[in-house]
Amino acid sequence: QYEYFAAQCHLAGLSRYLSAATLIVSDRQKGIKQFHDAFAAKEGRCFNHIIGNCQKHISGSGQSFNVAMAWALQRAPTEAEYKAQLLRLKRQSPLAAKYFNDLKPHNQVYQYAMTAEGIATHGFKTSQIVEGLNGVFVKARFDAPYRLNARILKWQGKELQIREEDMEKWIKEGHPITK
Repeated sequence: QYEYFAAQCHLAGLSRYLSAATLIVSDRQKGIKQFHDAFAAKEGRCFNHIIGNCQKHISGSGQSFNVAMAWALQRAPTEAEYKAQLLRLKRQSPLAAKYFNDLKPHNQVYQYAMTAEGIATHGFKTSQIVEGLNGVFVKARFDAPYRLNARILKWQGKELQIREEDMEKWIKEGHPITK
C-alpha cells in the first residue's frame, strides 16, 4: 500500500529528494494521496491516462477529438496559449474541451499552470518512466509470484523427468552411468 511504500521511501533516504521542488507524476490516483501526504513533493497527473478517461467519457456522444490537440493543450506554455488551444479543441469536440478544462487543479495537469507556480517538470507530462517499465513487465505483472514459481517448478520437474528417462534408457542399453 502507498502508506507502507512511503515509509520505505523515507527509510531509504528518499525524503531528501522528494521535496517541494520535486514533481511526482502518477496515473490512477487510487491511494496515491497517502504517498503524497508523506512528502512535500508536487503532485502531477498522467495526461496519457487523462486522455483515455476523456475518450471513455465522451464515448457514444458522436463527438471525438484529435489526441494531438489534447497534448497541445497540456503542453501550452502560457495561460493565453492554453485558452487558444482549448478553443481549437472546443471547435472539434465541446464535450472533450469541457472535460479537459474541468480537471482541477490545473497545476497538476497543465504545463502553463505548473510553470506559473514554479514547478519544474523537466519535460515529464505522464508517468512515462513507470509506463516504460510496465511495457517491459506486462507478462510478469500478469504472473503473480506464486504462479511464476509454479511455472518454474513445473519446468524444472519436466527437465528432470527428461534427464531421468534418458539415464534409464542409457542403463537399459547397457551403458555405465559413470566411467
